[in-house]
Amino acid sequence: MNGLKWLCALGLVVGSSALAKPIEEDLCRHLSGDWHGSASYPELDMQQTWQASYHPDGRLVLVFTSEHQGAVSESQEVGVWHCYRNLLRSIHAPEGSEDGMEPMYYHLRRANQQQIHYVSVSDNVFFGKYFVAYRD
Repeated sequence: MNGLKWLCALGLVVGSSALAKPIEEDLCRHLSGDWHGSASYPELDMQQTWQASYHPDGRLVLVFTSEHQGAVSESQEVGVWHCYRNLLRSIHAPEGSEDGMEPMYYHLRRANQQQIHYVSVSDNVFFGKYFVAYRD
């Protein structure tokens, strides 16, 4: 009889662990540091590159270089960031400005020490939803 109880207990443990949802790895630990990326917007005749510095203390510095109809412009934005359970929240605006201080949210999909894939989950997205950044 003890063997039957043990077998039933083992079946419950194995069965419940098979039904349990696997814990998703928190990719936020990969984010601190310097990253760069680029995007193309053919419908706007625009190319954009960016460099992002995610400082461990929560500061964020972004430099955008845009080429639109042959004209090149560069802008720097500063702000703050926080990442928890694969959800990145950033607030940034052009240096010295309070404009655009609306939070942006991104879900980290894949990340390692060399690249990050993330998807915007904000409603106020102008430049697309899916981004890839590479370690500088």
